[in-house]
Amino acid sequence: MNTIALQKNQTAGKKWGFSSCSLKILALFLMTLDHIYVYLGDALLSAPHIFTLLGRISAPLFLFVMAEGFSHTHNRLSYLKRLYIASVLMSIGNLLINTYLPHPKGAMVINGMFATLFVTGLYI
Repeated sequence: MNTIALQKNQTAGKKWGFSSCSLKILALFLMTLDHIYVYLGDALLSAPHIFTLLGRISAPLFLFVMAEGFSHTHNRLSYLKRLYIASVLMSIGNLLINTYLPHPKGAMVINGMFATLFVTGLYI
């Protein structure tokens, strides 16, 4: 009898929902779908329009996880530094992609979520 009561108490304490890691993985997957549609949809693949619709959910997910992490961090300055460094590295990567792997129809890679996350962190 005590074993059953103990098992019920252990399951009652569990929280339901997504962890921040699972939200990031979901956002990465959705962002990849959006990129497939935007960069490869017309040129190489026949990607359905739903890819971009689902992909637009990734930015709010990333912003939510960043805001949660920012509110729980011990060192906000260090958090902002990491976001800034990631933003600079992403900009360098975009420059390299645009230079050495140009899109067949002339599209440019100019997006960078880390810059948005950094500026949002500054505002917070």
